[in-house]
Amino acid sequence: MKAKRRKYILAAIIGLCLVFIAGTFVWGMGRQKEAVPENPLEKPCGTFSQVLYTGKGYSADISGDTRDKDSRPSIEEQIPEEETEREETEEEQITENPGGDPSPGEGESVPHENPDKEEGEDVGSPLKLTPTPVPTPVPTPAPTAIPPEEQNPPEHADQGNDEENQEGAITPPADDPNEGKYPYIEVTGLEDNVQTSVLPFYVSGYDWQGRYLDSRHLNVFCNGEVLHSLDDDGSRVSYRAELQDGYNEIKITVTDDENRSSEYTYGVTKDGDGEPEIAGSLLLSVEANTIGIGNLFGPQEVEFYQNETLFTLLSRVMEENGYRILTGDSPGYVTGIAGVGITDGYQIPQDLRDKLVEEGFSIITDDPYEDSYQPDSLSEFDFTGSSGWLYQVNGVYMNTGMDTQLLMKGSGYDGSEVRVRYTLAEGYDVGAKGENSWFDK
Repeated sequence: MKAKRRKYILAAIIGLCLVFIAGTFVWGMGRQKEAVPENPLEKPCGTFSQVLYTGKGYSADISGDTRDKDSRPSIEEQIPEEETEREETEEEQITENPGGDPSPGEGESVPHENPDKEEGEDVGSPLKLTPTPVPTPVPTPAPTAIPPEEQNPPEHADQGNDEENQEGAITPPADDPNEGKYPYIEVTGLEDNVQTSVLPFYVSGYDWQGRYLDSRHLNVFCNGEVLHSLDDDGSRVSYRAELQDGYNEIKITVTDDENRSSEYTYGVTKDGDGEPEIAGSLLLSVEANTIGIGNLFGPQEVEFYQNETLFTLLSRVMEENGYRILTGDSPGYVTGIAGVGITDGYQIPQDLRDKLVEEGFSIITDDPYEDSYQPDSLSEFDFTGSSGWLYQVNGVYMNTGMDTQLLMKGSGYDGSEVRVRYTLAEGYDVGAKGENSWFDK
């Protein structure tokens, strides 16, 4: 029973709430009033301005009118009468001036008759009207027909034999925004009619502003095979081409930082039956005084061939004297010189040995468990961990491979002195460190 009673009480409360909400909604709707637009223009002439503002279908506020309520015409009667009178006045003005007589100018007033005006009542300033002139239509002349025989055909139309039209035709060149901005190269050593099987040459690349382009900007091919650069000294890149008998094609492409490219092709003919051309001579020596065995060769004057490198010259001369140049994985870089019994009788000079110990260079031969050297070769890392071969040209040590030094007429090598020297201490013992050298400063 209690549960049923709770349900009845809850239902009654919900019903009362719904009745209260509905009553509030109906009461609020009944209090709304129709919105009446506010008259933007105040008296004088308030009634007329209200009519013009509201138009038909709207009620006007005439509370300020003091006339008797029954004698006042309704808004519906005022609007048609005033609009009709205004339209008739405009038609009369147009009819009276058919020849285009001047209508009231700007600033001239046109009186407006108010039918509700009583005698002596001020209705305000007269309304100013400026009629809009009606434009006179101008006839458009009919286009003049052009006889077919006088009409010019379009430029792309087919006019007879196409082959005859193409003959002698001038095609204007397409505009190239990069004209005058392509990179270029300068090449040294590429000559036709050579006798050598290995042709070294140099390439210098530049952008259109003359700035140097290093080896990363160059692609070089010989007979379709890629040639890798051997050295880049900041002014030129060295390459070496393996030539076949007859004609060889060397193609070089240079690309600048703006991805503009230029391509060059050179032809080199190898004469297999010809004799190499002698281009000059130089004074050559190969020295191993740091281990007490003196010179392996020279000093002696040797002739070099046109377009030969200093590396090929050294290899040729040493082979003629019973030695062989070792290069390892870097062609053109001398890692050692091999020869039967080449290190026999070695003896590091005492003053050099003392300096090596003083400066912290370990002499591997002092450790009987170390394989410090080979009897038939003299290579880098023998005797000490800082040994190897260096070379100098006219007293200046070079920091590039010997295969980058091109020997040719006018190259400056004719009459020069080249010394290839073995060091035990990164060059300090043979004068390669300038004022910091221990000997031969």
